[in-house]
Amino acid sequence: MDTKTTPERPAWDWTDAASACRRLAAQPPLAWLAVALILGNLLDAVFTMTSLQLHLVDETNPLMRWLYDGSPATFLVAKLACVQVGFQLLWAHRQVPMAQAAMAAGAVMYTFVAVYHLALLALIPSLLGP
Repeated sequence: MDTKTTPERPAWDWTDAASACRRLAAQPPLAWLAVALILGNLLDAVFTMTSLQLHLVDETNPLMRWLYDGSPATFLVAKLACVQVGFQLLWAHRQVPMAQAAMAAGAVMYTFVAVYHLALLALIPSLLGP
């Protein structure tokens, strides 16, 4: 019988993290487009809600402005749900080239939207004044 003790496993095991990164990197490009689109939608919703709450921007979409005026939570759910429903339809038909192109276009669009929000975030101190 072996009486050796093994050191405790560290809280963060880099070999597991590296393995997870390799598995993630092995995903097909369509999965990456899906992740970019969903995360882009989430970032846009969070940044938009924050900008509206700080009164830095006004919602220009009349329907979304109406939802925001009624309830910011309803606005947020609707903003996320609209894209999620569209994404689900595209994902269900992901083998169709036009659906793939639409997901790619959405991912690119949300990349630009995220850059816009980050640029606005950098300007917040000057927008709020001294």
